[in-house]
Amino acid sequence: MLVAVVAAAFLALSGCDTQAKRAMESVDRELKPMGVQKTEMSLFVPDPAASDRAYLSLIATWNFANSAGQIQKENLGYIVKKDGDAWQIEKRGIKYTDDKDRAIGLLKGGK
Repeated sequence: MLVAVVAAAFLALSGCDTQAKRAMESVDRELKPMGVQKTEMSLFVPDPAASDRAYLSLIATWNFANSAGQIQKENLGYIVKKDGDAWQIEKRGIKYTDDKDRAIGLLKGGK
Protein backbone atom coordinates (compact mmCIF):
# COMPACT_ATOMS: atom_id res chain seq x y z
CA MET A 1 0.00 0.00 0.00
CA LEU A 2 2.75 2.46 0.95
CA VAL A 3 4.60 1.68 -2.28
CA ALA A 4 1.49 2.57 -4.31
CA VAL A 5 1.11 5.91 -2.49
CA VAL A 6 4.77 6.79 -3.01
CA ALA A 7 4.58 5.82 -6.69
CA ALA A 8 1.46 7.94 -7.22
CA ALA A 9 3.09 10.93 -5.53
CA PHE A 10 6.21 10.53 -7.68
CA LEU A 11 4.15 10.40 -10.89
CA ALA A 12 2.19 13.51 -9.89
CA LEU A 13 5.38 15.44 -9.11
CA SER A 14 7.19 14.34 -12.26
CA GLY A 15 4.12 15.27 -14.34
CA CYS A 16 4.07 18.74 -12.82
CA ASP A 17 7.82 19.08 -13.44
CA THR A 18 7.33 18.16 -17.11
CA GLN A 19 4.54 20.72 -17.46
CA ALA A 20 6.71 23.39 -15.82
CA LYS A 21 9.53 22.69 -18.31
CA ARG A 22 7.13 22.90 -21.26
CA ALA A 23 5.66 26.16 -19.99
CA MET A 24 9.15 27.58 -19.48
CA GLU A 25 10.09 26.65 -23.07
CA SER A 26 7.30 28.86 -24.43
CA VAL A 27 8.42 31.81 -22.31
CA ASP A 28 12.07 31.22 -23.32
CA ARG A 29 11.07 31.32 -27.00
CA GLU A 30 9.64 34.79 -26.46
CA LEU A 31 12.49 36.17 -24.33
CA LYS A 32 15.59 34.88 -26.16
CA PRO A 33 15.07 37.03 -29.30
CA MET A 34 14.77 40.09 -27.02
CA GLY A 35 18.31 39.57 -25.72
CA VAL A 36 17.85 37.43 -22.63
CA GLN A 37 20.94 35.29 -22.09
CA LYS A 38 19.59 33.02 -19.38
CA THR A 39 16.32 32.29 -17.59
CA GLU A 40 15.86 30.55 -14.26
CA MET A 41 12.38 29.45 -13.19
CA SER A 42 11.40 30.58 -9.72
CA LEU A 43 7.91 29.10 -9.44
CA PHE A 44 5.34 27.13 -11.42
CA VAL A 45 1.86 26.83 -9.89
CA PRO A 46 -1.03 25.19 -11.75
CA ASP A 47 -4.38 26.92 -11.25
CA PRO A 48 -6.42 24.83 -8.77
CA ALA A 49 -9.62 25.86 -10.60
CA ALA A 50 -8.38 25.09 -14.14
CA SER A 51 -5.53 22.64 -14.73
CA ASP A 52 -4.85 24.14 -18.18
CA ARG A 53 -3.67 27.45 -16.63
CA ALA A 54 -0.68 28.20 -14.42
CA TYR A 55 1.41 30.98 -12.92
CA LEU A 56 5.09 30.99 -13.86
CA SER A 57 7.77 33.29 -12.46
CA LEU A 58 11.41 33.52 -13.48
CA ILE A 59 14.59 35.54 -13.24
CA ALA A 60 15.84 36.73 -16.63
CA THR A 61 19.49 37.64 -17.15
CA TRP A 62 19.86 40.20 -19.95
CA ASN A 63 22.80 40.60 -22.34
CA PHE A 64 23.75 44.06 -21.04
CA ALA A 65 25.16 45.56 -17.87
CA ASN A 66 24.59 48.74 -15.88
CA SER A 67 27.17 51.52 -15.58
CA ALA A 68 28.90 49.62 -12.76
CA GLY A 69 29.38 46.61 -15.05
CA GLN A 70 26.81 44.40 -13.32
CA ILE A 71 24.79 42.14 -15.63
CA GLN A 72 21.12 43.13 -15.44
CA LYS A 73 18.56 40.71 -14.06
CA GLU A 74 14.79 41.07 -14.01
CA ASN A 75 12.07 39.24 -12.11
CA LEU A 76 9.15 38.40 -14.40
CA GLY A 77 5.74 36.79 -13.92
CA TYR A 78 3.39 35.19 -16.46
CA ILE A 79 0.04 33.46 -16.68
CA VAL A 80 0.36 30.56 -19.13
CA LYS A 81 -2.35 28.43 -20.71
CA LYS A 82 -2.02 24.89 -21.99
CA ASP A 83 -2.66 24.38 -25.69
CA GLY A 84 -2.48 20.66 -26.47
CA ASP A 85 0.90 19.47 -25.20
CA ALA A 86 2.43 22.95 -25.34
CA TRP A 87 1.92 26.04 -23.21
CA GLN A 88 1.22 29.55 -24.50
CA ILE A 89 1.59 32.88 -22.72
CA GLU A 90 -1.84 34.15 -21.75
CA LYS A 91 -0.77 37.30 -19.84
CA ARG A 92 2.56 39.10 -19.59
CA GLY A 93 3.68 41.61 -17.01
CA ILE A 94 2.12 39.78 -14.07
CA LYS A 95 3.60 40.65 -10.69
CA TYR A 96 6.57 38.45 -9.75
CA THR A 97 6.28 36.16 -6.75
CA ASP A 98 7.99 33.03 -5.51
CA ASP A 99 5.18 32.36 -3.02
CA LYS A 100 2.67 29.65 -3.99
CA ASP A 101 -0.31 31.22 -2.16
CA ARG A 102 0.37 34.62 -3.74
CA ALA A 103 0.61 32.94 -7.16
CA ILE A 104 -2.79 31.34 -6.67
CA GLY A 105 -4.17 34.77 -5.81
CA LEU A 106 -2.69 36.17 -9.02
CA LEU A 107 -4.29 33.32 -11.00
CA LYS A 108 -7.64 34.34 -9.51
CA GLY A 109 -7.14 37.88 -10.81
CA GLY A 110 -5.53 39.44 -7.74
CA LYS A 111 -2.98 42.20 -7.99
